[in-house]
Amino acid sequence: MFKKLGKLDVKRNFLGAIGFYITYFMLGLLIAMICGALFANTESAGFTVGQKCAIIYSLAVAFLILKAKKELNNTLLIMLALLSGVAAVYAGLLGGLIIPAYLTTLASPKKSKKK
Repeated sequence: MFKKLGKLDVKRNFLGAIGFYITYFMLGLLIAMICGALFANTESAGFTVGQKCAIIYSLAVAFLILKAKKELNNTLLIMLALLSGVAAVYAGLLGGLIIPAYLTTLASPKKSKKK
């Protein structure tokens, strides 16, 4: 479940995707809290900074997965990765990381062998 979490090009099963989601959610929550504490003067401004950080984090994770899987030329997957940012706008980090967790379940394209 929590194997090879740093390798973004690995094809994960359902339990692996849940482990990925939990781990990257905790990391994103920590990053959002640190950004909110560093760059905000008041508590309400801290929440705003944390929300923006969650959007950026969700998009970054999604696009790093696509880059690792060499799928940056796939328009459908790029649009799906952009939807992770939209989901983060409306549902925060909880919603924003659902799509990157799904992207980890996709297989990397096969490499063609040269003769």
